Amino acid sequence: MCTCDAAEKKYVTVAEVAEQYSVSQLTVRRWIEAGKISAVKFGSKLVRVDLDSVKSFVQPVRP
Repeated sequence: MCTCDAAEKKYVTVAEVAEQYSVSQLTVRRWIEAGKISAVKFGSKLVRVDLDSVKSFVQPVRP
């Protein structure tokens, strides 16, 4: 039995993150490549983004 964190985390697609935060999918992929957000890859093409890492990366602007 696996006690991995994957079962406890919520993963979403690159497109869902891009739409939610009004950025391009390329921007989301760049964030992943730069290590700014966490993602997992299944096979050669399927990528899912850790939603908690996105929420912690994106911070509101305070004047």
